[in-house]
Amino acid sequence: MSPTPPMSPKPSTVVAPRLRRITMDLGDCSACEACTSLAPDVFGWDENTERPRLLKELVPQDQAQEVISFCPQDCISFDDEECQDV
Repeated sequence: MSPTPPMSPKPSTVVAPRLRRITMDLGDCSACEACTSLAPDVFGWDENTERPRLLKELVPQDQAQEVISFCPQDCISFDDEECQDV
């Protein structure tokens, strides 16, 4: 019986994060800065308006959902229905 050749490792599968487009309605914003604290790579602070501003609109779905759920005034929402792949 011949020896069994060594198994080669399976190639790793990398799953790209699902992106969602988010939008902000600052009309009811209380300027609590929760969004800028939770996602500083997504939300910046506008010193002129003293309100948050979007630094990028496409955000990984999990991160977007977390920020949306923590906004006390519900100013942040998904802008699209479909998720997009990176």
